[in-house]
Amino acid sequence: MLYDLKNDYLLNDPVPISDFEAMYKINPIEALSRFYLENVDTLDYWEWIQAGGSAELAVNFRKANPTLTLIEAIEKAERMQGITYYIGA
Repeated sequence: MLYDLKNDYLLNDPVPISDFEAMYKINPIEALSRFYLENVDTLDYWEWIQAGGSAELAVNFRKANPTLTLIEAIEKAERMQGITYYIGA
């Protein structure tokens, strides 16, 4: 039930993009927590950064899939990085 409520909120009342981007500049961990409605800790944040994560990438992922979780976003960013590295090699 909580999962359904979270998805409903993400679809119908998400954090405005401009608010997320401004908050990300000041406190990216808090911004990601609110954007994904998940408890994000320092380790999660570092995984996000190492995967090539950014505010822009989070916004793009959200536009493509509003109910994407942070873990899914990290995995997607890692796959994108793998494609970039493969093409660049």
